Amino acid sequence: IIVYFLSETGRAEVSNYENVVIPSNFDVPLNIESKFGEFYRELLTSTIQATNKEIAVIEYAWDTGFCDPCNTIPLNSQELNELGMNYEQAFITRLHLQYTKNTYNQDLEFTITSDKTLYQGRYILLPIKYNEGSDDFNDKVKIKNPSGKVISEVELKKIFKKF
Repeated sequence: IIVYFLSETGRAEVSNYENVVIPSNFDVPLNIESKFGEFYRELLTSTIQATNKEIAVIEYAWDTGFCDPCNTIPLNSQELNELGMNYEQAFITRLHLQYTKNTYNQDLEFTITSDKTLYQGRYILLPIKYNEGSDDFNDKVKIKNPSGKVISEVELKKIFKKF
């Protein structure tokens, strides 16, 4: 399930489950570029599995008046008004959870924080292919909560091998 929040105050979180930010700022082999959507889904699933918990993954959080780089044109004030916001700009959060019939047995409870720290996953495509045993790419990347506490790790090389 993907949940978008618009707020005048700051980032949204799920208050009754742990929140983490999607791992970011690491190199990705160029051969993944054409399959980046599949890679990202695998990263998301691996992030959730590595925590061994029911978690909410914050994929991005930023002010609609500014993003760098923007993956789409930010919402303008008219669009925000149509969505019920009476402000020139708002703070948007995208949360991702992977539900199954046996998980998340509590109704989701959300809270809006005052944290306006900008966050989005960023990945650098390197013009080389992944080769097992190579030292060109990180073995692991840390999974952190929004305050920066390390929760777990994702083994990137296991993901890269699939592509």
